[in-house]
Amino acid sequence: MDPDNATAYADRGITHGIVGQLDDAIADFTKALELQPDLGEAYYNRGLAYEIKGDQPKANSDFDMAKKYGFNHEDC
Repeated sequence: MDPDNATAYADRGITHGIVGQLDDAIADFTKALELQPDLGEAYYNRGLAYEIKGDQPKANSDFDMAKKYGFNHEDC
């Protein structure tokens, strides 16, 4: 995997989330956001992972950031 490819980390985060590896998913989404801070989809997906883990404050913060960067989950 290209260590500078934010999309690759975000995609792997989705895969981790699908199989229930939420901590790994969050780590990948966080890395994607370090590489590309305006990646709204990564904020949204990390928010979903936080929400599933029961951390609603972090989930809400990420959902707000996703909106800030123009990501609308209804576009999926």
